[in-house]
Amino acid sequence: MKEITHVLFNTAVIYYLVLYLFHYTDILILIFITFCAAILNAAIDRLGHENDGLAIRRSKLIHSIEALIIMPLLFIGYSFYINTATLIVLVTLLNLPLHALLDLLNKDGLYSLIFEKQIRIADFRFNDILINSLLITISVIILYLAFIS
Repeated sequence: MKEITHVLFNTAVIYYLVLYLFHYTDILILIFITFCAAILNAAIDRLGHENDGLAIRRSKLIHSIEALIIMPLLFIGYSFYINTATLIVLVTLLNLPLHALLDLLNKDGLYSLIFEKQIRIADFRFNDILINSLLITISVIILYLAFIS
């Protein structure tokens, strides 16, 4: 997906979770989450790709199904012992699996380090206008639901 789609989707889902789990309604939390999503998704895109001389490909470590599974479990496990420092760490950790979740919709999908194979849910190109527009719309709906709750 396009970077803006990743940032909006991550921001919406994380903000909704933070409101639901911790009841933080401060607009500064939303700004912080958006900032983290932008910085971390840029880092994932820059560090999570390898150049094999012929093409730029996703790295198997960053773009793995295992990352998608492990990171949310850490978030849920530590959510009961929250403080401000923990919130910063957890918001940071949750960006990777959300990024990976959207990558499952791309034709390159994710890799399984255990099974050494590519996994994908759909076969969209990263710049497909329809899927990017749909995900951005879903993100706006999630943010709207967070604000009215």
